[in-house]
Amino acid sequence: MKNYFKRGNRTNKRVLGLVLCILLVLSFSLTGCGGQADPPAPPPPDPNGDTDPVDQDPTDPVGEGEPQFGGTLKIAMDGEPATLDMMMTTATVTWTLSWHMFENLFALDEKQDIIPMLAEDVELSEDYREYRITLRQGVKFHNGKEMKAEDVIASLNRWGAVNNTGRGVYENLESIEAVNDYEILVKLSEVDATFMVALAAPNNGAIIIPSEIAEAAGDTHMLEFIGTGPFKFVEWRQNAHIMLERFEDYAALEGEARGYGGNKTAYVDRIQYVPVPDATVQVAAVESGEYHYAYAASSDDYDRLKTLPGVRTVVSEPRAHLAFILNTESGPMSDLKTRQAFQAALKMDDISLVSRGDEAIWRLNPSLMQKETIWYSEVGAEYYDQNDTEKAKQLLEESSYNGETIRWIASWEGYYNAALVAKPQLEAAGFVIDVQRYEVGTESSMRQDPSQWDAAVTGYTNRPDPTLVPYLNSSSPGWWDNPEKEELLENMIRETDFDKRFEMWERIQELYYEDAAYIKICDYSTLRVMSDKLMNFQPSTDIFFWNVWLDE
Repeated sequence: MKNYFKRGNRTNKRVLGLVLCILLVLSFSLTGCGGQADPPAPPPPDPNGDTDPVDQDPTDPVGEGEPQFGGTLKIAMDGEPATLDMMMTTATVTWTLSWHMFENLFALDEKQDIIPMLAEDVELSEDYREYRITLRQGVKFHNGKEMKAEDVIASLNRWGAVNNTGRGVYENLESIEAVNDYEILVKLSEVDATFMVALAAPNNGAIIIPSEIAEAAGDTHMLEFIGTGPFKFVEWRQNAHIMLERFEDYAALEGEARGYGGNKTAYVDRIQYVPVPDATVQVAAVESGEYHYAYAASSDDYDRLKTLPGVRTVVSEPRAHLAFILNTESGPMSDLKTRQAFQAALKMDDISLVSRGDEAIWRLNPSLMQKETIWYSEVGAEYYDQNDTEKAKQLLEESSYNGETIRWIASWEGYYNAALVAKPQLEAAGFVIDVQRYEVGTESSMRQDPSQWDAAVTGYTNRPDPTLVPYLNSSSPGWWDNPEKEELLENMIRETDFDKRFEMWERIQELYYEDAAYIKICDYSTLRVMSDKLMNFQPSTDIFFWNVWLDE
């Protein structure tokens, strides 16, 4: 067996391919907008006289000073999540809250390399099909039980049954067994170049929970939220708040914080998440001092907020892309020509400007993977940002569309605005559009039922490997089912040569545009707004509140 971490991730090139593309997402830099990459725009002035957050190294914290324990961190979030069960959903509103309670065997550091978290080490067999994972000893769940192999196996078995990524991994699982209380052996039937990152990526949901809870929940939502994280669940009052508090017996890793892993400290006594669907209200509450952090802020307010006393603004790394989802399962959008007409009618910069606001926050880019990654490709770019009403009309005439009302559901204000801007573009081509706005949890639940909608809008966060993006899975809302795509994805998982994987990926991207099941609009960053009393916040792609404290 080879020691994975002692050998170093990048040495396993035969399996992981050219610096293991699936373990690296290169650092992103903001660029100007337009169909092609522009030189980076100069950073705006910082109100505090320091390096502007836009130009800040993502590993540098925001807010300094000596750490302090105590206080309640109050967070205004986009809306109430449908569930806190990270295995059951990839919704950002769920996992960026729940990962304070739950942890994985592995985590991603600031360079997106895989590092141990609840696992202590892992050894790989010569044929890269066996993983001997050693667990950390003395790690306690929030109910006081020590984490052991039986808990890990029960957790992963549930993950493999209810989670899209987990199901994909388990299709290739030969066996998983306990060697002893602190060691498990995973055997795969074939090489899987994405196995480790599937276990590490937080939005894949491979969390470890007590075996009795995993088994009791089965394929239904968990009713108890017990993990190993630095904060534990206290209370969920519907439409009021979700409360977490410091877990006093948390088994912190020694050393320094490392991206989404490493040392974690719960400095605040409690974290109170309050659903505030209106972005304007969220920001106003931070301005007034009622909340310390707002999940959503319109970039239209950027110029005003960056000079406001008592408030900090931080632009994240480019973290996602905005997309329209078309229901290929049923209804008018199940017709290919109808979807292609929808795609042809859209003018992306108008949609992006109203949805995302300030042009420092977004950019046009036909590639499904970010420009800064080794997966960047312009294959299919001729179908991107067409803004061709006449072509759309012609495609509609060739389609089965007969004037049916397109039920378009949206939640967060920026998503809703994107649909509103697209509506007249589509109506000019002959579509009948009804845009319906719902609370985040409601819209997320509706999206699972193909009978309730025809189009939706969402953001897809960056993934370290193309095979892990959720919309490529035919069970993801939109239900894009293309046999060639499925075969290419399977081959990408088994292939270890990067050039061959990249060739497969380009064909998948080409199919994405040809089938028009999903329509990419733009890449975007997120404007974060917080109180200047919030210290040591990490302006990384995804938000977390371990290792932060309040200076009050």
